[in-house]
Amino acid sequence: MKIKELKKKDFKKVIQYAIAGMHFEKYLKNKYILNAYGRYFWYLEYTNATQVIAAYEDNELLGLLIADIKGEKKPYKSFGKRLYIKLIDNIQNLFFGGGVFISVYEDLPLSSCLYEAASAVGTVGLTLGLTPQLHIPSQMVLIALMYLGRVGGLTLVYAAVSTKKAGSAKLPQESITIG
Repeated sequence: MKIKELKKKDFKKVIQYAIAGMHFEKYLKNKYILNAYGRYFWYLEYTNATQVIAAYEDNELLGLLIADIKGEKKPYKSFGKRLYIKLIDNIQNLFFGGGVFISVYEDLPLSSCLYEAASAVGTVGLTLGLTPQLHIPSQMVLIALMYLGRVGGLTLVYAAVSTKKAGSAKLPQESITIG
């Protein structure tokens, strides 16, 4: 067994370790959301670490040690990873904050309000039938959640971190004779 720096190609395996170790599959069935949440936790730990050490046997990842040593520089921070973490944090805060606001304002069960908020952020169109009886402030919260869910944080992230340059294609320049 060799102890060395974690290879970037093994990030996907580490994300799978996070999913399995925290038992996300008990709560989430969608593989895309599972991977997004696993990636969130990996990036959160990775960007806050001062040392990341991996154990390998014949170039196969066996395990990982993540350390945060007080006073040492955190070399694994990157704009893209921090942006991803902020995006997921904001989605969670929107969902939970919206649900709690509606629950408190309308004096309704929190679980029902969280369901409505999750439906609004996900723009899936599911409801428990609460929306028609909600007061205007609660409806405005749901409208805001729907808008933010529809525009999507991923669109904003893509726009911020996209490195795609403008193409070199040109429109044809022709003189067309008519008549």
